Amino acid sequence: MSRALLRSVHLETQQKVDRWVAGILIVFVALAPIIMRVKAFLFISPVLYPGAMGTGGKGDVFNYYKYVFLLVVTVVVAAFFLYKMTKGRYEIRPGYINPPLAVAFVLFLASGLAAPYMSLALGGDPSRFEGTLTYLCYFALFLIAANTEYTDRRVELLMYGLAVPVVVNVLISLMYFYGHDMFQIPWFRALIVPPGPGSEHTTGYLVTSLANPNYLSGFAAVTTALFWARAMWDGGRWSRWVVDVVLAVISFAAVLASTSTSGFATLVGILVVLAVAGLRLRPRRGWLGFAVPLVAFVGVFAVMSPHNPAVWQNTIGTFVNLGGLEQRGAPGASGLFGAGYPRAVAAEQGASPMKAGSAQAAGGEAAAGQPAGGPKPNAPDGIYLPPAETGAGSGRLYIWKWAVSMIADSPWLGHGMDTFMFYFPQDDPAKNSNLHDYNIIVDKPHNMYLAWAFGAGVPALVALLALFALHAWRMVATLWRRILPGQAVRLLVPLFAAWVAWLVQGLVNDSVIGLSGVVWVLFGAAVSILFRYRPRTEPVKGGKR
Repeated sequence: MSRALLRSVHLETQQKVDRWVAGILIVFVALAPIIMRVKAFLFISPVLYPGAMGTGGKGDVFNYYKYVFLLVVTVVVAAFFLYKMTKGRYEIRPGYINPPLAVAFVLFLASGLAAPYMSLALGGDPSRFEGTLTYLCYFALFLIAANTEYTDRRVELLMYGLAVPVVVNVLISLMYFYGHDMFQIPWFRALIVPPGPGSEHTTGYLVTSLANPNYLSGFAAVTTALFWARAMWDGGRWSRWVVDVVLAVISFAAVLASTSTSGFATLVGILVVLAVAGLRLRPRRGWLGFAVPLVAFVGVFAVMSPHNPAVWQNTIGTFVNLGGLEQRGAPGASGLFGAGYPRAVAAEQGASPMKAGSAQAAGGEAAAGQPAGGPKPNAPDGIYLPPAETGAGSGRLYIWKWAVSMIADSPWLGHGMDTFMFYFPQDDPAKNSNLHDYNIIVDKPHNMYLAWAFGAGVPALVALLALFALHAWRMVATLWRRILPGQAVRLLVPLFAAWVAWLVQGLVNDSVIGLSGVVWVLFGAAVSILFRYRPRTEPVKGGKR
């Protein structure tokens, strides 16, 4: 067989594999955020501690099957990719992502294997599953997505795959916002609760498929940014433009329904990014694509804000009153199997199941002869507690201070991913004055970057920041020079806007499979598009293009 014919055969194999991989990734993006199913299992705790941290039966609704789905999809696309490398003679593209990604992969793996609670660090907290294996899957999906060739249509399908979780979460969150719980609908409940003994005793309420309104806020901010940017740069049919605008607007409605500040604050920054990009890149739809969604956002806000004061308090009110990120009147985290979750999830939204204990403590001051605002002697084991209050950023600043201190204790390889609650000083009396409840179990740092440094070490965090910085520089420099064809710009700008929104909301939110897994895939697709147009954007040897 001639060399040219053999090359043609290899190229055909690569193209076939790319079609399969792209299809699987589209399905992953569409389904990963919405998978929900009750799962009961035995958790063996590394510490002797009662309640959520102790050994015993646990229940999960939102993340266990997302985790399983992530593992299965990663194994399948990795098998396709290995086939592409062996039978198709494909070589991983050299590029700016490889060195920092390789370093991050090695460090995350090493941190998991070296963690004092290794089995927990590998699999993750039984209510989150954001352990080492999850991150290795993220990195693998990112690398494979970056080394897959997409047609323009496949990239669009990848983005439109997000329409499925957007619609599902908008329905769930808006119904709850207006006083209707989808979990009480029999056919919907049957999708979540498997039949069998005890199924009738599973009670609760449903706010989002992502478990927590804060995660919904971050997810909806990402999808709002993506479809808003598409509305600006999509030069296709007007019917498709209308779809982009509608998806952006209903995503914004989900941001408001979450009554969480993080998503809205992220979109304020994205508004500036899109405005600057629009001035430089001249969107295909002109400023119509920028202004129409923005006006619709104002209309949605005007409709939803009178129904619940928390909409104002946690959006514009946050900037007007720098008292800030405290969430008053917000809905609690989705309450299915609520007793099996660390209480920080509910307390963060102002719905701690231990509020009665705090009220008792407040009433006990007078009986104990303590001055108003003084220590409360009715805490467990005779501990004197300060007044029950909520600290800055809904207590985030308090948690971040402890996180930094714990990172300093093991800066090189960290303590192991998703083991935060087993190192946090859960008996600290200051929890009462910062988290409004001494009984809360703090299980995560509420900052994606601190979680990486705590779990995998500062060098791992630096490797990921280097990866992000290199991609941001390459993307901004390429777009700013306006040397890409129009079809590349209309694909890259929405992907970049969504990616930036994810990075920004991560400053006050934690990583969650239903969002981070999707963003890592979109991140890889953006890198692939940049690689495709690299001959036009980078000089080759000799100075020629």
